Amino acid sequence: MNDIKKEKILQVLETLYIPESQKNIVDMNLVSEIFIGQKKVYFSITVPMHPAKNLEPLRLKAQELVIALPEIKDAIVTHTSDQKINKKTVYNPKPLPGVCSVIAEASGKGGVGKSTTAANLALALQNLDLKLAILDADIYGPSLPRLLNIQGKPEILETAFDCMSM
Repeated sequence: MNDIKKEKILQVLETLYIPESQKNIVDMNLVSEIFIGQKKVYFSITVPMHPAKNLEPLRLKAQELVIALPEIKDAIVTHTSDQKINKKTVYNPKPLPGVCSVIAEASGKGGVGKSTTAANLALALQNLDLKLAILDADIYGPSLPRLLNIQGKPEILETAFDCMSM
């Protein structure tokens, strides 16, 4: 039943054209995946970043057309802008000799188990006979030495450290 509704919604949206364009928003692939739940429809329209404010009437018209369908009670329609990335500003690091993979783990919240997960992942990879390194860059106090039961100052092994707190 949802597929029929999605088809009806797309059919209605095919009547909407971006100003100064010969194609409708469906043919231009500007309509996101449509979600339907309890007679409420959610979707977004991808628009260029700069004229997004000028396309507010298009968003309102899309919402109005969808709500006009008898099976639909409400619709939430948003704009999304697809930004092009300036390739000159993208960080392109030089490869590290001997390093084939990097796994980064981060969270904006403390106490969610980042260090525990990193330690468990490192031990699992070590059990697969893989060489690895862990960097605990927690500015409030690294917990990996405690989790791995490493005490004292870091010991230098050839050109690397065994386990080092930052």
